[in-house]
Amino acid sequence: MNFQERYSIWEQCTDGLFEPEVNGMVLLNHSFRLLKAEMPILCLFVCKSNKDCVSFNIAPSNETEGWFSCELNQADRYNSPQDFHQRKGFSYRGIKNPCLNNGLCEGNKTCTRLGYDLTKYTCLCPNGYFGQNCEKDIDECASSNLHNCTLENPGVKCNNTPGSFKCICAEGYVGDGIKCAKKVSWIKINIDPVCVGVKNDEYGTVIVPFDVKVKQLKLVHLSGAVSGMNPATVQNWGDNSYPSQLFFVITDENNDLIAPYPGYPRYYKYHLTIDNITVSSPELMFPISDPPLPLKKDDKLRVWFTTDLHDVAERSSYGKTCCDLYIYYV
Repeated sequence: MNFQERYSIWEQCTDGLFEPEVNGMVLLNHSFRLLKAEMPILCLFVCKSNKDCVSFNIAPSNETEGWFSCELNQADRYNSPQDFHQRKGFSYRGIKNPCLNNGLCEGNKTCTRLGYDLTKYTCLCPNGYFGQNCEKDIDECASSNLHNCTLENPGVKCNNTPGSFKCICAEGYVGDGIKCAKKVSWIKINIDPVCVGVKNDEYGTVIVPFDVKVKQLKLVHLSGAVSGMNPATVQNWGDNSYPSQLFFVITDENNDLIAPYPGYPRYYKYHLTIDNITVSSPELMFPISDPPLPLKKDDKLRVWFTTDLHDVAERSSYGKTCCDLYIYYV
């Protein structure tokens, strides 16, 4: 059996207790015993058999050629990193710290041994973890003392994450997790298509299906076309000769204006204008109502062609438009 084979067997006898050798490094100020060894492996065995030894430095002996000088240490490079330095000709080797990632403590943690008895150790867990090996996550959301999510706002929710927490918006709310507002949604409220003629009170009627506060209303074109003056220039929401002039409004059953909201500055009685919407647009989205408009279940809404609402120029008006009515609510 050659030396390399014997060395391998001796290594196995240590049960993988030691870390790999670190060449060119030495741990200073923690040596408690100096000895000579004929072979480096003997330093390893001496350290293993000494309960105070945690690591050792080794270098060729200055006194006996072919032998080695071995310094046994009561500390290692992990608990005394400030004393771990480069030194030519030296090598360092330490007993595996059970609290490192390749030991008994694994994951997001730092550890320390209780003295230098390798069978006794504890983990110093970072914030958010607990347990012997820091394997358990603290649920900060289970206690209001452990998180700062705003409890007064029902839209804010604490979401537990590994080692921490995050404030998020609860289902049905939107925001940045600090300020959350009730999510608003578009919903179609008519069952059958809403068809609107241009004369003789041919408004379309929609019954509100539930109590709601409406932020905005819109009409979505389905079929048909209308004009206030020429059958050759009919379009979805008005006359193609005047593409920015929209001829549709929404009222309650008393014909009081709902959309656009009362006082909208660009409603000219017989038509209105809205940025980026023309008579050929697929949707007619009315301006936002602020504050939201409260509507009650079974309220009746009327969709009008404006000249029909005001009983003017009905003889020169043509066509019919069918659409769906959507509300954007809170």
